[in-house]
Amino acid sequence: MDEKSLIEIVLNGETERVEFKKSTAQLDKSLKTICGFLNNKDGTVYFES
Repeated sequence: MDEKSLIEIVLNGETERVEFKKSTAQLDKSLKTICGFLNNKDGTVYFES
């Protein structure tokens, strides 16, 4: 993914297919989100670093 695409995703915010997590410290919540996406709409989870 190029920088321009990532900036566009960030500017558009969370959707049914995109969710942002503050850090990998939210691993438990993240795994639940990933499972939900896999079972529903093929989404993507991004970790802020």
